[in-house]
Amino acid sequence: MSESVAPGDVVVVLGIGENQLAEACAVMHQAFEVYAEKGQPSGALLETPETLLSELRAGHRIATASVDQRVAAMVKYRPDLDGSLHFGRLSVAPWAQGNGLARLLVEAVRGQAQEEGFNGLSCYVRAAEIGNIALYEHLGLRVVDRGQKASLTGVVIEV
Repeated sequence: MSESVAPGDVVVVLGIGENQLAEACAVMHQAFEVYAEKGQPSGALLETPETLLSELRAGHRIATASVDQRVAAMVKYRPDLDGSLHFGRLSVAPWAQGNGLARLLVEAVRGQAQEEGFNGLSCYVRAAEIGNIALYEHLGLRVVDRGQKASLTGVVIEV
């Protein structure tokens, strides 16, 4: 069940530090657990604060949205070779879903992309997740290609 979250109660932080990685990872695991329940485990469940730290050290960034000083949503993002700012692992804790936190994070990353001169945003979405695709389209993204991507689990998925 989702708690009601008033927009004024939310704090978005772009580029979190090492001290927030455990909270961000926990939110990611909570959000991606639904795939395991569907019999399609996500590689997100294999990520740890240590793997996130390695990514930070390699130039990736993580943004969070917190409600009452509690991390409720997170997203990873990095520059992509196509000139876009690529985001992934957009995660909202089940208790905070339905309150616009995904939108806030995507808008914050989009603003960062514009500020840094990127030509837009990019992401991969499981082709079977039509609800997620619809959310991203509602947020101004569009499907530009289809393909396959190997998950950290070793399974190849349609994206």
